[in-house]
Amino acid sequence: IVGHFARIFVSWCWSHAVANPFVGHSFSGYAERPYPYSQKMPALNAKDIPSPLASAIGLFRHLRRGLTDPAQMPRIERSLAGAKIDMAWLAGYRKCVGLPTGECALPPLVLQIVAAPLHLAILADARFPFRALGLVHLTQHVTQSQAISPNASIDLVAYTTDAQWERRGMSFGLVTEAWIDGKLAWRGITRALAVGKSPLTAEQGKPRL
Repeated sequence: IVGHFARIFVSWCWSHAVANPFVGHSFSGYAERPYPYSQKMPALNAKDIPSPLASAIGLFRHLRRGLTDPAQMPRIERSLAGAKIDMAWLAGYRKCVGLPTGECALPPLVLQIVAAPLHLAILADARFPFRALGLVHLTQHVTQSQAISPNASIDLVAYTTDAQWERRGMSFGLVTEAWIDGKLAWRGITRALAVGKSPLTAEQGKPRL
C-alpha cells in the first residue's frame, strides 16, 4: 500500500474537486460526458478567503498529538463576511449533480461545499489536535429555516464543537452556519472521527461478571 503518499494525493484531488466539482466528467451514472468547464473556477466571491495553500502547509506544519480528554477540545472558528456564490460555479454544480437550472433558491448542500476553505483553515490551525489525513466522516445534518437566494450576501461561520469518545477513537463536531441580514438561515453539523485508541474499546473487551 502506498499509504501516506496515496492519502496526500487523494486529499489533493478532493480539495480541487471541492473548488471545482464539475471539471472533467459527469457523475450521472449514464455516461462520462466532458463538461465545458475546464478551467479552475472559484465557488465564492468574497474578500479574505483563507488561502488554500497556507492551509495545506498548515496541515503538515504542526504536530498533532490528539486528545486524552474530550473536554480539552478547543473551539476553533473561521468566518467570512459578505460572501456571494459564483453564478458560473453554481450553474456547473447544478449540471454536475443533475439539478434543474431554473431553480430560484440554493440547493441545501451548496453552502457546505463552498465553506470548504473555512473548514480547511480550521483543520490547519495549530490548535487543532488531530491529523486531517485519515479523519472519517460519520454524519451530516443540515437545518435550513428559509429559502436562500443564489444572489444573497452570506456571512459564513464555521467552528469546532464537542468531542467524545467512540469505540474506534474520538469524534468531534464541525458546525457551519450561514447568516443573512443578521439571521441564521442555514446550519450544517458534521461529525468526524479521528481513528485511534479508545477507552471504550478496552471496556468492551473486559469479561462480564
